[in-house]
Amino acid sequence: MKKRFNKVYIEITNACNLSCSFCGHTTRAPSFMSLTDFTQVLDRLEGHASMLLFHVMGEPMLHPHLALFLTLAGERGFAVTLTTNGTLLFDRVSQLMGKAALVRLNLSVQSLEQFPEAERVGRLDSLISAVRELVPAQQSLREKFLVSFRFWTRDDDGFSEPLLERL
Repeated sequence: MKKRFNKVYIEITNACNLSCSFCGHTTRAPSFMSLTDFTQVLDRLEGHASMLLFHVMGEPMLHPHLALFLTLAGERGFAVTLTTNGTLLFDRVSQLMGKAALVRLNLSVQSLEQFPEAERVGRLDSLISAVRELVPAQQSLREKFLVSFRFWTRDDDGFSEPLLERL
């Protein structure tokens, strides 16, 4: 069967641990996709898509079944891109390591604007440390594993120059 979609976004949660100015807001109650619902989504997408993107409104790293979802997606032959604000990556990097489905990690460096400027460089260093741990583990599973550091550049945002210099 011919694949109809290259990428499909899946909102595994709409809960977030931040309230970033650049991110849309929702009035929906925070919730997490159940294992049953996730399995049904995989059933419906199998043969129709090759790439799943875990991110719409919420922070995927908050999901208690993230590691299992990555495993299940991989078992079905899906590649996964995970977009995160990065604030939980250092503490939860082990959930991502060894997950062959994970082919790309998008990190929103802009989310660091939520923290006092004095904390931002330290938080960025923790983020980079987690990435340095994750990349070799993922590259041992697949030749190509991508990490993107993303941030908005606007004249009025006052984004921290020390963060940009560190990247």
